[in-house]
Amino acid sequence: MNHNNTTNIFVYGSLKEGFERGHMFKSLEPRVPGKTVQKFHMKRAAWPYIRPDSKGFPVSGEFCVVDDKNLRILDMIEGYPNLFDKRNIHVELDTGEQVSATVYILSDTQAEHIPEYFQEVLPNSEGVLVYT
Repeated sequence: MNHNNTTNIFVYGSLKEGFERGHMFKSLEPRVPGKTVQKFHMKRAAWPYIRPDSKGFPVSGEFCVVDDKNLRILDMIEGYPNLFDKRNIHVELDTGEQVSATVYILSDTQAEHIPEYFQEVLPNSEGVLVYT
């Protein structure tokens, strides 16, 4: 699902529809629910963030397609490349289809400076991390 001059994105936090910044990107279409194939841990500071963790859990979110202009805006909002980094991941959509997408994860540099006391997001009954 990658068209010319567009990027597949997976959002899991405040950019999801109905959350703090979800209204800013009406152009993130389609918004297809899904979860990561890779495992992560998620913590909540002033904003949610994820880090790869082989002992972690899949992350629930939305798969979207964004054009280059809005990708640059997303990069700015997410503090890429200083605060957040981007990773290519696989997403299992609720339809059962698997797609590749880019996700923002907390950068290695920032992860070294995050206090341990930030709230860990625990998996739901299905073993999936969900930002609420």
